Amino acid sequence: MSKIFKAQRMKVETFTDSAADVKLAGSVVLFPAPKGPQQDDFNRLAQQTLGLRQKGRGAVLFFASSTSGEGASYVSYNLAVTLAEVYSQRVAWVDANFLSPQKAISGPGRLSLSEMLTDPKEIGVVTINSNTFLIPGEKKLMGARGLVATSSYQDVLDELSARFDFVIVD
Repeated sequence: MSKIFKAQRMKVETFTDSAADVKLAGSVVLFPAPKGPQQDDFNRLAQQTLGLRQKGRGAVLFFASSTSGEGASYVSYNLAVTLAEVYSQRVAWVDANFLSPQKAISGPGRLSLSEMLTDPKEIGVVTINSNTFLIPGEKKLMGARGLVATSSYQDVLDELSARFDFVIVD
C-alpha cells in the first residue's frame, strides 16, 4: 500500500475492503459497477472526496467532458454510488447533460432538474428514500439551459447541498 493511500486511510478513519460490492442506486442501473482494481480506484477517489465535505452543508462537485463517451458520467455516477453505499453518505447525482440526458431515470413522480430550475422550492417536497438520489435532466432540460445563468441555478444547488452530503453534477 502506498504511503499516500495509507495516510488518506488514516485521515478518513474508515476503510472499506476494496472487494466490497457497490450496490446500485435504487433499482435504476445507469452504468456497470466497477470491479477489481477499478473498484479500488473508486474507493480511493471516494475517500479523498470525503475530505471535501463542509460542515453544515454538502459539497457540490461537477464532472464534465468535452466529448461524448469520455467517461465523465460513468465516473460521476460510480463515485456517487460508492459514497452512498460504501461510506453511507447522502448523495444526489444530477443529470445535467443538456444534449443527451439519461432516459433510464426519467419518469412520472421524479422531479427533474429542469423542473427544479423552474421552481427551486419544489426540492423541499421531495422524499428521499435511500442514500443515492438520482435527479433526471429530461428532454425539457435543453429548454431550461438559460436558467443556469440565473440565480435559480444557485438556489437549486443551495437547496440540494442543504439536503445532501454531496451533490454530484454530471
